[in-house]
Amino acid sequence: MQGFTKDLYVHAMKPHENQYADHFGDYDNMGPAFLGPMLSDTWRNDPKKLGIKLSRYETVSKLLSGKKKVLEIDYGDNWTSKLVCREVGDYYAIDVDILLKFHVEQALKRGQNSRDLQL
Repeated sequence: MQGFTKDLYVHAMKPHENQYADHFGDYDNMGPAFLGPMLSDTWRNDPKKLGIKLSRYETVSKLLSGKKKVLEIDYGDNWTSKLVCREVGDYYAIDVDILLKFHVEQALKRGQNSRDLQL
């Protein structure tokens, strides 16, 4: 590819429309979002169900807005905790499934789940 320079490549990697620049910057810095095993399966097999779950957690976050402490029992992937954590003081989550807890802990290490989460 004669005449193809690094500057041209970098320019080509920028979004054509500036309103997307922050999205690409976050993606480049933090990588793709990780849904977890259960929500990944939902996304692949029934994406409408994922939208319903997000809507449900948005409603819950509004109902709990301003509460000092919240406990979620049986949290699953815990991916939706970000919606609730933004609205409450302390957010605690417990689950009996060790494998799910492992996946949530890995997501926390990657910065994918809310840092306010206390397992």
